[in-house]
Amino acid sequence: MGYSGLFNNLLGQIKCYRGLLHLAQRKKGILIKGQVQELDKLIGAEQVLILEGGRLEEERLTLLAQIADRLNLDPDTISREHLLAQFSKEEQKRFGELEKELKEILLHLNRDNKFNQHLIKQSLAYIEFSRGLLTNATVNLLDEKA
Repeated sequence: MGYSGLFNNLLGQIKCYRGLLHLAQRKKGILIKGQVQELDKLIGAEQVLILEGGRLEEERLTLLAQIADRLNLDPDTISREHLLAQFSKEEQKRFGELEKELKEILLHLNRDNKFNQHLIKQSLAYIEFSRGLLTNATVNLLDEKA
């Protein structure tokens, strides 16, 4: 029994999340430089990949439900071990490689997203601080004129 659909899905997820990782790495520099227009473009590209990731996840769940049905299992209970037991030795090896690569990408993506979140919070704090200074300066100017 072939599992090419599941393997193709994993490859698609790897490509999608690798793309998101690349964008997260670019976002770092854009945030540091304060390039708002570039950030807007990047967020648009990011949204496309996020939607693709969601589609791939839905597809993966459908594939797992089909596999569970063939194995007479509840789709909610199918595990990695169930899958590996069905795979040939070559498929087990390939699955392990893809799984490792995807986990690594997600780990890096999580790290970069947390750093970018920190940069965004710093930028917002600076904007709020600057706004406070401008607001106080305007109030002081009005008080002096009155």
